[in-house]
Amino acid sequence: MQEIKLEFGNKNSKIFIGRGLINNISKYIEDANSVVIITSHPIRELYGKIVESSLSEGKINYITLEVQDGEGAKSIESYLNVINKLLAHKVGRDSIIISLGGGCVGDLAGFIAATYMRGLELIHIPTTLLAQVDSSIGGKVAINHPIVKNLIGTFYQPKLVIIDLNVLKTLPMKEIRNGFAEIIKYGAILDKELFNILEKEKNKILQDEIIEKIVSSAVKIKVNIVSKDEYDKGIRMLLNFGHTIGHALEAVTNYSQYSHGEAISLGMLVEGKISNKLGLLNHEELIRLERLISEYELPIRIHEDLTEKILETIYYDKKVKSNKLRFAIPKRIGEGMIISDPPREIIISSLKEVINYV
Repeated sequence: MQEIKLEFGNKNSKIFIGRGLINNISKYIEDANSVVIITSHPIRELYGKIVESSLSEGKINYITLEVQDGEGAKSIESYLNVINKLLAHKVGRDSIIISLGGGCVGDLAGFIAATYMRGLELIHIPTTLLAQVDSSIGGKVAINHPIVKNLIGTFYQPKLVIIDLNVLKTLPMKEIRNGFAEIIKYGAILDKELFNILEKEKNKILQDEIIEKIVSSAVKIKVNIVSKDEYDKGIRMLLNFGHTIGHALEAVTNYSQYSHGEAISLGMLVEGKISNKLGLLNHEELIRLERLISEYELPIRIHEDLTEKILETIYYDKKVKSNKLRFAIPKRIGEGMIISDPPREIIISSLKEVINYV
């Protein structure tokens, strides 16, 4: 088992990476009086009873609340529904919120922990690869506005993140691919060695030793960046590579046509093309990026002309400053930068090259 610390002055998060950790979850929270598990029905069926059993053995009181699976969990209605249940169960400030699920459940649970009674302790148990390497780490919590993804949110650091690699064995391949979209992002924007490993090991990527190495590398990359910029005002913005276009694509398709990983993959390709047209990322490395995305069976084409809708939506992006767009882009594999207000015609032409419709 690995233990990684994410420290911010007088507060910190502990991240544990290993196998079989959820079977003994009570030993990580021995000081808890009561626990609220927020999860979805499919995840409760797979892992909820294991967590509940461990809490019972540790004589820790708990309740389990189920929310909708996927982006539906992050609606304002879902948030209020959970708050009402907390009130009905008389949950107090000495309780701990545990998110058990993927990124959407984690975002909702984190936002509830941050806002209910001005803050409860939070523990993430991410059950998808994407959540393990990305959303569970760094304290971004949010719910969606009907127009804009993650518009209503804050920064709220978890006390613990428990990454149990065994849960990956029950994930469908689509969910594994979603996670690799974010890992490709880390390699493309921050770590050339990780990018090279993803290219080299693509045919045996799920072997225990390799997936553990890759998850650990991705977690350490994010911890390093977040520890330097907790509130996303500087270097942390690099982690948004692919997300300006990707979040817009999710929004304009009502979060129903593309998973998060698929949307981010398409966003990386568009934003990589923007970099190339600006004379930064060279053609050979752009081709490497597109090939790697494709080799992990992630999409490289948008099969509908959504150009105008995406162009309108990206101005709601949280990185916009003084009505000027800002993009995180790779200037070469493993090294990123933030650019401000690239020419509109370059954004349009880059989108058009990824859009392939009849």
